[in-house]
Amino acid sequence: MRWLAIPAVVMVTLGPAAAEPFRITLVEDSRDVESQRGEQGFRLGLDYATKGAFAVGGRAIELSVVDSGGDPTAVARRLTEIYRESRADLAVSLVS
Repeated sequence: MRWLAIPAVVMVTLGPAAAEPFRITLVEDSRDVESQRGEQGFRLGLDYATKGAFAVGGRAIELSVVDSGGDPTAVARRLTEIYRESRADLAVSLVS
């Protein structure tokens, strides 16, 4: 009976910690005040949607911000790189 207790403890201990974070990348123009407000609103929306937990489905949310320099062509290039390199599960652009 002792051998059954050990795997259960290991599964409980490693279960939540083993889940990879849900990675979101936000592409914005860091020099533009409106984009900075958009980032703030995006963060507030995530906070509201997750009820302050910054987690979804047991996975922590990891948010990274990438500067586009305000160039729409650079935005498209960065989004392509992000998806190609699998650096994010979701990429969002605040540059119009």
